[in-house]
Amino acid sequence: MENGFRVLPEPLAVSVAQENIADFSLPAEVFSYAPPPDIVNCRFKNGDIERKIYCNTELTEKELEELRDLQAKVKENNLQFFPSISVMAARYLSRSRGDVAKAQKLMKETQEWRQEYFRSGPVDDKSMWDDLQLGIIYFCGRDKDLRPTIVVRPQRIPQQWYKEKRTDKIIRVLIFCMEYMIRYMIVPGKVENNCVIVDLRDVSLGLQSGAQLKEIYSVMSHHYIGRVYRFYICNLTPLLKKMGGWITNILTDRQRQKLLFVDDVADLRQDFHANQLEEDLGGTRPLEKVFFPFPLKGGPFQPDADGGGGASGTTESVRGGHLLLTADGARGRLWDNTRTREDNFALEFTPEAYGLLSKSDLPVPPECLRAHVLGRTATTNGHESASTATTADNVKAEPSPTAESEVTCIFPPALDGSKEGAFGGPLIVPENEDTMRCTDDLTDGAVKTGGFFSCRPCCDTTGRTAV
Repeated sequence: MENGFRVLPEPLAVSVAQENIADFSLPAEVFSYAPPPDIVNCRFKNGDIERKIYCNTELTEKELEELRDLQAKVKENNLQFFPSISVMAARYLSRSRGDVAKAQKLMKETQEWRQEYFRSGPVDDKSMWDDLQLGIIYFCGRDKDLRPTIVVRPQRIPQQWYKEKRTDKIIRVLIFCMEYMIRYMIVPGKVENNCVIVDLRDVSLGLQSGAQLKEIYSVMSHHYIGRVYRFYICNLTPLLKKMGGWITNILTDRQRQKLLFVDDVADLRQDFHANQLEEDLGGTRPLEKVFFPFPLKGGPFQPDADGGGGASGTTESVRGGHLLLTADGARGRLWDNTRTREDNFALEFTPEAYGLLSKSDLPVPPECLRAHVLGRTATTNGHESASTATTADNVKAEPSPTAESEVTCIFPPALDGSKEGAFGGPLIVPENEDTMRCTDDLTDGAVKTGGFFSCRPCCDTTGRTAV
């Protein structure tokens, strides 16, 4: 059972060699980002509201009621889903406007599509290499709220693809990018969406095919629901504007709200730091010539930040955040009232994450320390760490320190000054570092054995399989 649904073993969707995962696929400071309420739930100009952050974050009672109804209906129909689909259940409910039967139908359609598309294996970087290097679709930067941004340049599509109607190649590049993002670029409860910048410079009407565009749209809108935060359409020529009407007609009302037609690329600087944009898109970066590994940089990300640095422009970005989460952790989970708030907020870290966070002087969440301690305990006992063994990608991170864990492990304050920590959950500050030692011999002032900081896990993590 995952997210209240019976689940099936899931085929691997994406495979990337360690050396081809960009260092800044996930800047580590994303883990301390606290999305403000208007980012968690986006209000459109027409008054409609759409949730953007679904995982490891509290849902409303209405959302939980709809989710329970969907879980009951799926159970009644004796259906099983992949974990990646079960965790999207609330997204399907949002798309269906709370229609449980429609949400179940959408889940079944995506299940069937994923079963067929990944039946022969994952999309892998080796087979995609040449197509990725064309620079048609690639990640290049993050916006001010740390959302990964895809740049789409249809003018780079080879003429041969048009002649042979190779829409499948375009779709496969998009799928690779989306699966890469879901695995390596987002953090549940923090950043779960992406932006898309579409550059239509030098694109003529003759290169367009309504059938092909609908095919691309069908895959992305039906099977990657609720992932795009905003579409920026740049360099729209008068000729293309004439055909724009029928394109917007195939979009849902919410999708149309996400479209932003950019008359001057300099306007992108309202949402992006210049360091995150190429020169022809209003930024300061030279036009990229190598598109994979993805040309991603660290901060700053805020439009008005000075120079290089982290999200605020004051500290250096920390690379390697993609090494911190297990595959299950990157996927996240839906809120479950039968679990504690701490467990609902908690992310699933690799045992090696502690070493990277400590080395980078970043706060260490309690669940990260717990994974580190479990990993060391397993190693001490002569057994391989369960989390390490089940990480689907088998990516090696920085080695964990060998000294006793004496770091003060707290939730950093949220950016809005609230009583919740930036990693989610309550703000917990131990009285001194000694309370953080892993021992059963704790004094009255320390955290009790079996608690959130204890060496003993709150739940058994052995036997779990990351997909």
